[in-house]
Amino acid sequence: MADFDKSTFDPKAAAEARKKEMDQMAEKLETGVKDVFRGENYKAYLDFCAKMPRYSVNNQILIMMQKPDATLVQSYTGWKKMGHFVKKDEKGIRILAPDPFKLEKELEKLDEAGKVILGKDGEAVKEKVEINLTAFKPVSTFDISQTEGEPLPSIGVDELTGTYS
Repeated sequence: MADFDKSTFDPKAAAEARKKEMDQMAEKLETGVKDVFRGENYKAYLDFCAKMPRYSVNNQILIMMQKPDATLVQSYTGWKKMGHFVKKDEKGIRILAPDPFKLEKELEKLDEAGKVILGKDGEAVKEKVEINLTAFKPVSTFDISQTEGEPLPSIGVDELTGTYS
């Protein structure tokens, strides 16, 4: 993680900037979903999705809107692990990544029948429960065309060539 001056970091401003970017991405997605179903766009979208099977529909649309010629997309770290490096001054393709977190909440304890268990004082017995939630955050990814490095091994069967007799 990059070093930054903690004395000038404003968490409230950072949260507001993230919310603004999330709102902008939601608007882009809404527009993108509408555009996908217009004319020949749907076929182009399906062709594009075939190249990005591990991404969600939302992220496929976001990638397609920002870089329609993308063929292989990874995070900065993902490319680094593959021996590729993002070229200087390349702009990331922004997508939404899961950001799981845990929340501790005090809830009323229930019996097997789903009824609230009451204590000796007649009040509901409480218990602390850990809840796993998933939020999303904007992150940058990069297409292979935005990187430099050794050629990647080909995946799948090479094109068959030959003659008929």
